[in-house]
Amino acid sequence: MYEQKWYTEGAHAKRFRITREFLLEHEPSSARILDLGIENPMGKIMAEMGHEVVNTAGRDFDYFPEEAAMEGFEVATAFEILEHMVSPLPVLAKIKAPVLYASVPLDLWFLKAYRGNLDPYDQHYHEFEDWQFDLLLEKSGWRITHSKKWAAGAVKPGIRPILRFFTDRYYLVRAERVSFPLPEAEIFCERVDLRKVNASPRTSTRSPERVQWSWPRRAERCSAVNSVLPVRVFQ
Repeated sequence: MYEQKWYTEGAHAKRFRITREFLLEHEPSSARILDLGIENPMGKIMAEMGHEVVNTAGRDFDYFPEEAAMEGFEVATAFEILEHMVSPLPVLAKIKAPVLYASVPLDLWFLKAYRGNLDPYDQHYHEFEDWQFDLLLEKSGWRITHSKKWAAGAVKPGIRPILRFFTDRYYLVRAERVSFPLPEAEIFCERVDLRKVNASPRTSTRSPERVQWSWPRRAERCSAVNSVLPVRVFQ
């Protein structure tokens, strides 16, 4: 998807330029950076700036938030990726780097959430108000030190393009780690014979003994303090 022409011009080119300037201002020295997601144009720009950039494996962060927990990095970056996740908090909470740069799209009252047709992952589950993103970072253990907002600035005919020209669309922040809100805990697993459960299907709870589903299969359930992982069904 990053080979598409519209990633090298217009609003995206402006986003790359502003993000680069923001990094130059706040991260002038070379750093080892964990860039969440697959290789992308912004990662290449950071490498050209002299940073050592390592990307994650490309697995779905909603199912594998531990992808963000790699160690040995001074900086983590999450540019235009958190909005694609159903739950970005576990990913943000697991980042080990002490400094985070992240950008997200802001909600526009005159437009529906973006849903692209070029890639199945090219759609926004979230589009934030700035205070919502601030709260998400705070709850995941980050303190914002610097931020910047700007409009897309695309010049096209029409009412909505004019509104987009003047309305902030992107929110970029630098944040520092102040806590790890999801404590490391020993994960334990148990096997449950679901054929012996005589109850209607309902949502799992934090107590392993009360997990009840009606599927006539066996399942393996792993849970930890402050989290309940999805049930994995197997034959």
